[in-house]
Amino acid sequence: MEVFIEQLKPGQEVNGAYVLKSKKLLPLRSGTGHYLAVALGDKTGQIEGRVWDSVYERHYSCRVGDVVRVQGQVEEYNGIVQINISSMSACRDIEADPFKFIPSGKLNPESARDKLFSIIASLHNQHLRELLTLILSDDIFLKKLLMSPAAKRNHQATIGGLIEHSLGIAGAAEQLGAAIN
Repeated sequence: MEVFIEQLKPGQEVNGAYVLKSKKLLPLRSGTGHYLAVALGDKTGQIEGRVWDSVYERHYSCRVGDVVRVQGQVEEYNGIVQINISSMSACRDIEADPFKFIPSGKLNPESARDKLFSIIASLHNQHLRELLTLILSDDIFLKKLLMSPAAKRNHQATIGGLIEHSLGIAGAAEQLGAAIN
């Protein structure tokens, strides 16, 4: 059964798919060999992981940004919950559900769409209004606009982040226009 990161507890077995957020080969304290330190994420958060076996193979076969299948044991080390990873492999052949890996934004898609069309309807320039209406009549484009993040991280990196950002800019432009007039 898939378990979200926020639900993981020490002592628990893990067998799930997560986004590989970062990876780093680090030297073992013994000075001979390396281990792989990784950060894994889903929509609920991030957790550290350590790979001790087949380190180089896993380092070179999994890229940052990949969805990876992870098996291992959740442990607490120095007060930090992490996964002792026994198996990790890239899942490049699956269609990842973005709702599992990316947090959702503040607006629901329907209200964002309604607000966008309301702004377009209020435009005084008929040609611009018709152009935007034509562009947004493409259902595939509109769905992508409503669901896409604005960035990969930090700045509205959520499902719906792009429309939230766009509506914020449109709102600022409306206020600026009102102040100028």
